[in-house]
Amino acid sequence: MAFSELLWKLLPYAIIWIIWKHKNEGIFRDKEINLRGGMANEVKGVLWYWCGSWPGRKDYRFKDLLIRWEDLIRRE
Repeated sequence: MAFSELLWKLLPYAIIWIIWKHKNEGIFRDKEINLRGGMANEVKGVLWYWCGSWPGRKDYRFKDLLIRWEDLIRRE
């Protein structure tokens, strides 16, 4: 499985997870929900963690997700 395919497969779950996490922090910890405060990078962090057991991850670095996101998710 290509890295882009794996990212696309996990992306909806990562987005839902981060939104849920922020929503719960707002409810249970009385924190303000900031939808623009780096949630995209949090999603990328979760994706990176979840891809940890994928053998092909050794060819990439987390920095690649942050800087080359568009290239990595492009399906070819």
